Order: sequence, then structure tokens, then C-alpha cells
Amino acid sequence: MLARPLTGRRVAEGGNDALAKFGGADKLSGVKTLQVNGTTKRANGNFNLEGDTELFFELPDKFRRNESLTIGGGTGIDRKDILNGNEFSSEVSGDAFGGRGRGRFAGGGGGAQGGADGRGAPTPEQQERLREFQRRNLQSEVSRLLIALLLKSDTPFRWIGTAQAPEGSADVLEVKTPDGVATRVFIDAMSHIPLMLSWTGPAGRGFGRGGRRH
Repeated sequence: MLARPLTGRRVAEGGNDALAKFGGADKLSGVKTLQVNGTTKRANGNFNLEGDTELFFELPDKFRRNESLTIGGGTGIDRKDILNGNEFSSEVSGDAFGGRGRGRFAGGGGGAQGGADGRGAPTPEQQERLREFQRRNLQSEVSRLLIALLLKSDTPFRWIGTAQAPEGSADVLEVKTPDGVATRVFIDAMSHIPLMLSWTGPAGRGFGRGGRRH
């Protein structure tokens, strides 16, 4: 389901072949709700996070993510992120980083409570900056998830070229997410199934800032 047509013959071929593999644009356009369950493994600085993740989509603008993660197989974090239009909330609890804690941040006019370490609430200006950063970051994450799961984008794709690897070749398309960051989609040239996304941008999920690629 592409909100706008792909630009260029090669882009159209790569995108339409991938859409056909998923059942066609007509079927994908009929998707209104979607649930994805899986396991998550990622590195964050000196920590390795892994656990279970649930994703719930209600198009066009509702999303919830539930995560139960452990750090190095030990201490745990439970996190819930909710996006409802421009309203955002995030709740974190767990025994990670010493002691059981709980924190909550709400956007779109909501309030914010003290951090999970119990050292007091940030200033109103810090609260607002954090809420806005988290909201924009989550909206961009949701956009990338929809690109990966449904090949759905509100901006046009453009053809980049062909990537070669020992396992085979991939058609590379590029699209910009709401944060303005260019995201590349690698589509297997034989199966026409998306293989991965690649982008460079700030670290998300409230764990600081820095460049990253996925």
C-alpha cells in the first residue's frame, strides 16, 4: 500500500513486485489493524537487550508497543509506548539499573511524573523537550515499521540502485520518514521480499543520542 506512486520505472518495478509478493496493493490497502509478536535483540552501548515485543497498529495513526526486555539475561525492563494521533505516552518499569522503579511521560497536553530513579521531576521545559523528542522519534519508528511490514509510505520512493552481497542482489529504494531522515529499503531481487531497512539518525527509546544504522 503506497500512499503515492513510486517514481521511475525501476522503482515501480521493484516496489510493485514486492507488493505483489505481499498479495497486491489492493489487499494491503485494506489493512486497518495489524498485530505483530516477536523477539527483540539489540545492543545499546555496553548493554545487550533482549526479550519479547508486541506491536499493535490501528491505521492511520494509532500504535502501541509492549516490550519485556532483560539486560544481559539478568535485570529486566517493561516498557509500553502508545501513539494516538499526536498524543504520546510512555511507561517504563523494572528492576534494571538497581532497584525497582517506575516512570511515565505523557504528551499532547499530559503531565509528567518523576524519573524512574526517584530523584525528582525535571523542569517543565525539560519535560516538554523530552515529550516532543519521544513523540517525533516514535512517529518515525512507526513509519519505518509500516514501510517494512506493508511497504506503506506517505512520501514517494526513489530508485537508488542494486546492492550486491555473497547471498545475492537486492533492489535499493529510498524514502524519507516524517523526521526527514532518508531510509533505504533493500528488496531481494529474486523473491521481491524486503530484507532490511537502513538509515542514520539519533538513537531512540530514551537511551540517549548518537548515530545508528539498522
